[in-house]
Amino acid sequence: MITVDRGNGIEMADESLFEKRTGVETYDDADVSWVEYWEGTHLVHRSANVALKGREIKLEMGRLG
Repeated sequence: MITVDRGNGIEMADESLFEKRTGVETYDDADVSWVEYWEGTHLVHRSANVALKGREIKLEMGRLG
């Protein structure tokens, strides 16, 4: 289950209902990875992980836009 925003407020939904896309970027001072869930052409969820010089910060956006 993930939190999604389909335009009518935040709700919980089974992640298998959406297309999952992931990405990774590596920089000199940080490693960034993310996972997105799409419903057709609409992004409904994004979670990101940023590792900075040995420290880790995790962010999750419940509302997009």
